[in-house]
Amino acid sequence: MYDFCYYLDMTTINISLPDRLKADIDTLVDDGTYVSFSDAVRDNLREGLRERLKIRRYEQMLAEAKEDIKAGRGKVFTSKKAISDYINSLV
Repeated sequence: MYDFCYYLDMTTINISLPDRLKADIDTLVDDGTYVSFSDAVRDNLREGLRERLKIRRYEQMLAEAKEDIKAGRGKVFTSKKAISDYINSLV
């Protein structure tokens, strides 16, 4: 998703951080985990975005499943065995 071409255009922004967060990032830079403060911030923003997008996709899937149930197109499983039996029936 984030390849080299992603970094060709960059924007500089100013942000305010709590002192403790700044110190934590500085520690990661000092110990060599990141090459710079900006690198650490970019990496953590990417990871946070990936996670948030994953959560959004799951929320969307859940909403669609609820709509399917309401419309009579869904299946409700009440046990692990019922899930297993259904999956086995697909194979």
